[in-house]
Amino acid sequence: MFGNIWWWVIVIALGLTTFLVMLNGFLRGSWKNYIDVVLGLIWVVLLILSLILFGWFIALCHLVGSFIFGALIHSIAALFASRLLKH
Repeated sequence: MFGNIWWWVIVIALGLTTFLVMLNGFLRGSWKNYIDVVLGLIWVVLLILSLILFGWFIALCHLVGSFIFGALIHSIAALFASRLLKH
């Protein structure tokens, strides 16, 4: 499974999407809600793709893993957003 290129593509895309959702939570602007919707849709599509390609157990692991990763990356996203907003 770890040798499958599509597994890595989905894991990296889920990680990036989760980070961007966390980062968008700290940013301001009129497009913030639209960006949240688009990122949420991308996240759901990636989870459905994971379900189709790898089955329910791996999809469930990806779901739980993205929530855990979001909790871990929250403070890093806050730091990154504060540096972006200082400019």
